Amino acid sequence: MPTIRSREPRPAPPPSIPYKTAVALYSAELKRTRRERTAEDYTSILRRRDFAKLSERPVREIRRMEIASIIAAIHAKGHERQAETAAVALKGLWKFLGRDDMRTKTGVAVEEMKGLSAPERSLVEDEDVDQSLHVPKRDEIGKIIRWLRRSIAPLPESAGKRERAAAAVVERDRLAAMLLVYTVQRRRAVARAVRSDFENIGNGTGLWRIRPAHRKSASLAARRGHDVGVHVVPLPPSAWAIVERAMKLAGDSRYLFPGVRSRRHGAAVTSMSEYTISHLFEEIEGCEASPHDMRRALGTTYRIAAGYTVGDVGLILDHGKREDMDGEDVTADHYAFSVVGKKAWAIMTGWCDFVDAAGDPDARSDPDGFPIGPHLTIRRSTKIDLRSSRNNSAPPCRAQPSEAPGHSLDGPLNKTRRSASALFDRQPSDRDLDAEPTE
Repeated sequence: MPTIRSREPRPAPPPSIPYKTAVALYSAELKRTRRERTAEDYTSILRRRDFAKLSERPVREIRRMEIASIIAAIHAKGHERQAETAAVALKGLWKFLGRDDMRTKTGVAVEEMKGLSAPERSLVEDEDVDQSLHVPKRDEIGKIIRWLRRSIAPLPESAGKRERAAAAVVERDRLAAMLLVYTVQRRRAVARAVRSDFENIGNGTGLWRIRPAHRKSASLAARRGHDVGVHVVPLPPSAWAIVERAMKLAGDSRYLFPGVRSRRHGAAVTSMSEYTISHLFEEIEGCEASPHDMRRALGTTYRIAAGYTVGDVGLILDHGKREDMDGEDVTADHYAFSVVGKKAWAIMTGWCDFVDAAGDPDARSDPDGFPIGPHLTIRRSTKIDLRSSRNNSAPPCRAQPSEAPGHSLDGPLNKTRRSASALFDRQPSDRDLDAEPTE
C-alpha cells in the first residue's frame, strides 16, 4: 500500500508594509537628511499617479522590472528628467527599506533595485537649443526694475477686506522680486527669508544672514563633512529700504514675506512660494530674464563692467570657495562666511547703484553703455584694484557701510551718493566677452 505523505504547511511570508506606508516613512527620513526642497521633490514623485497601482501592494512583492516599466512609461510621455528623478528616488527608497533596522518590517532586499535607471535621454541637435545662457544686459535690468516700481493706483476708502488683502499680496510679491534683483540671491532664500535674519546697522544699511538650510553651497559642503556658517549679504540703502517696507507689510509674521495660506491641508502658514517670484517675472512684458538670470547679470554683465573676477562676485553669489577681503584663500572652518568684508560691500554697493541707474528714466549711457546721468559721477581715470590690497586700509571706493547715506525706494537717486561708475575704469576685453556667463 503506497505511503501518503502529508503536505507540510508553507512558512508564513515575512512581514511587510504597503508602498504608501513605505513612502510616508521615507518622506520623514528625507526631511531629516535632505534639504526641504529635495525632500518635497522626492516625496512628490514617489506619489505620482503612475505609482498609484502600487499603493496597497506590500513592498516585498514589488520587483525591479515592474518599477522599470513604470519609469519607462514616464519617460515615453516626454518627462525624461522626471523619469531620471523617479529612478533615483526609488533606489533611495529601497535602500532605506533594506536597512538592517527596517528589513524585519519590510522584508525588502536592498539589492532589489540595484541597477535601476531611466531610459537614455533623447538626442537633442545643436540647433534645437539655445547655445548660451541668458545674461540680462543693462537695458533689460532697467526694464525689470521700472516695471516693479511702476505706480499702482491706491485703494479707495470704500475697499473691503478682500480687496485690501489682495493689494497686500501684490505689494508683497513686488517687494520680494525687488529684493531678489538688488541682492541677487536665490528664489528660495528670498521667499523664505526670516525677519530675524536681517540686521539694521545704521545709516540706511543692513545685513542679511542667510542660513545654511537655504544655501545650496552650504548643503553640499555639510554633506562632505565641512563646517558651514551663514552667508552674509551686505544691504546698501536701496536694498535695505525694501526690507524695511516688507517688514512693515509683514506685520507680526516671523517671515519677511508671509504666505496667505498653508501649503498643505492642516499645515501652518509659513512663507510665500518661491514660484510666485518666477510667475511675476513672466508678467514683465518684453523681459526674457528669469529670477536666476539676475545672478548672471551680476556675475557677467556687472562683473566685466566693474573689472571684478569670478571669485570676487562669488562673495555675493555664495559660490563654493571664496576669497576674503584681503584676497587670501580661506576655508569654511576659518571663515565660515559669517562676516562681511570691504570687497563684498564694494561689490554690492556698486551693483545697487548700477540697478538704480538702469531703472532711472532720466539716466543716460556713455558710448560703452555704462550709466551716467545727473545723479551719477563718472570717474574713469580712477583706477581701483581691490585684489592688490593686503593691508588694513580701505580700498579707494565706497565700501564702508557707515559711508552710505539713506535712500528712498522709489525716489530719485541721492545726489550725494558716489556711483558704481567709479569702478568702470577699463573696457571689457574680447576674452571677457567670449567668457562663459557666471551664474
